[in-house]
Amino acid sequence: MSSKPWPIQFDPPVLLDMLKKGLALCNSTKPLATLSTAPLKTPVKTIYDEKGKLLGAGLIQAIEIGDLDTIRLYIRSKFDLNSRIGVVPGREYSGTSPVFAAIEHNQSEALALLLSSGARGDAKKKYDLTPLMIAAKYGKTDCVKVLISKKVHLDARWGRGSDTALHMASYAGHLDIVKMLITAGANPKLKNLDGDDAYGAAKAFGNVSIANYLSNR
Repeated sequence: MSSKPWPIQFDPPVLLDMLKKGLALCNSTKPLATLSTAPLKTPVKTIYDEKGKLLGAGLIQAIEIGDLDTIRLYIRSKFDLNSRIGVVPGREYSGTSPVFAAIEHNQSEALALLLSSGARGDAKKKYDLTPLMIAAKYGKTDCVKVLISKKVHLDARWGRGSDTALHMASYAGHLDIVKMLITAGANPKLKNLDGDDAYGAAKAFGNVSIANYLSNR
């Protein structure tokens, strides 16, 4: 064991005063303050560049924390809600769009606001990934509800495997989203390039409850 004395950070009178305050707090009948379990939403501060132009990164940050007031500021300023932000030259899939950022962070209110203000709910090009596919794949139930309410294309196909949002929800095991898509009118009989419909996709990944639900549809 070291023979060095334990470092003293406070003078004895200060320590005594701290002890008295602690004892008084323990004996107090006043309820102790509690920490809120609600997510902390700090408004985005850096949204303009040195020339006063709105920064795309500021919009993405606002979306990530659900700062609707800042998002409305961008909308009023006619910012392009379909722009791809944070693109790295030479990297095909770098950057993100406001809609995809809202889905990634499960900010359904922000998503609804963006879609009602001109953001695209479907892919720009045929066979691109759609917002609904991403939401279905990653289990973003509230975002799926918003997208369905906005009448997006339910049966759009992704070019690499010709999967639909229903395929992706079936692969990933999201029964609640599968049910929502079917109720909204998604076609469970469409097959991907492997020859699997949604039932086959669920079965291939061992998602028995989804396979059972789709077996007679």
